Amino acid sequence: MRISYARRIDDIQQAVPKEVKNCEFLGRVQGFSGWGKTTSRQKHNKAIHIALEKAAQLNATHIMWIRIPRDYSSPYAYGKAYNCDHQLLAND
Repeated sequence: MRISYARRIDDIQQAVPKEVKNCEFLGRVQGFSGWGKTTSRQKHNKAIHIALEKAAQLNATHIMWIRIPRDYSSPYAYGKAYNCDHQLLAND
């Protein structure tokens, strides 16, 4: 079964606060990879991927990461999803 998203996760841009200040806040997203027998790096990457999938379901154009563990020790990734389509149109 293939899940259809409003956006592709590859199209979601990582952002800093000033880049999303005029964008529509869509919600917080969280990725959790589980505690299975995978490497810390795999857990870290899977958590980011899951958070991006949730942002895509919200039709996000940008994500601002709130917390991603730098040492790969946690299987969690937290972010805020934004849609900046109206901002992009205004700048054209």
